[in-house]
Order: sequence, then C-alpha cells, then structure tokens
Amino acid sequence: MAKRRPSLKDFLATGDVVVDEAVTEEKEKEGTPAAAKKTAPAKKKAAGEAKKAAVGDGKKPAARAKKTAARAKKPSAEKAGLTADEAALLEMLAPEDKPMWEKLFAAAETEFLPLDLVERREDFRTMARDRYTLFRLGEAGEPLFHVRTSVQIREPLVCLIKWDETGKISVFR
Repeated sequence: MAKRRPSLKDFLATGDVVVDEAVTEEKEKEGTPAAAKKTAPAKKKAAGEAKKAAVGDGKKPAARAKKTAARAKKPSAEKAGLTADEAALLEMLAPEDKPMWEKLFAAAETEFLPLDLVERREDFRTMARDRYTLFRLGEAGEPLFHVRTSVQIREPLVCLIKWDETGKISVFR
C-alpha cells in the first residue's frame, strides 16, 4: 500500500496532519479520529513531566528557569527539520496560522518559485479546485487569506501558497 500524503482537509477536520498509513487504517476500522489516538500518549508524557517539575528534580529554581527560557528561544522550525526558506515564511505568518503550516511544511514537499501575478491569475482560473487550494499573504503578520477569485491575486502581496492535495506546496514570492 502506498504511503498516504498529508492532507489539508484532514488537518482542518481533525486538527492533525495524517501521514502514517497505519494510523489511517486504524481510523477507518474503528471510526475514531486519528488525532485522539496520537495525542493521548503525548498528553500522558506532558503530565508526567509537569509532575516531575512540580515535585522538583533537585535543581535550583533559577537554573530551571534559565533552561526553560533557553528552550523557548529555540525556534520550533529547527526541531521540525524545515529549510531556511520555510522557516522564514513561517516567521511571516500570523500566530494562528503558524502551527498548522509548520506541520504541513514538515510533512509536505515544498518548492519556492518566482511570483508573476498574471501567470498566477491564469493558473488559478484553470486549476482543479478539488485538488488545489490557494492562499494569499498580503503583509507579514497577517492571517492567510483563502483565494476564491482570480481578482484577489493582486498587490500588495508578500506571497501566494498553493497547496496540492497530493502533498506538495508551491510558494510564489
């Protein structure tokens, strides 16, 4: 059986990017969301770590605070194994868009291409709407805007993100 590609529709429905075919098969057999199965062990682990922190591990509180602050400063993009271009794009996204796109960039194949507005409008008019989804980033820090008509592809524009349901992301900037 072929490896299942990540799906934006699955993420929007369940809150999790599904890339493992075993989880997908379990989901289909039992009728339960894959997100519930994946997050349960993580919640137990987080609860255990919180319990350890509350009891104390023999370290001074100041040392623990410094270590926590150092971890917070590390960009999560490095943990996910993202490229420099992907990490830079994530920094431009609104806080509510970052978690979703960080998971998608980590799971999908991403390419960065030059932006030509006329070409993008024509591509939008002819693309299969059930396979592709186009998002517009007007300015850094703004939420992504789902493009519904070709007229919305205009300046001011930082980039366009074209999501392909086969697991490919094209970023035009």
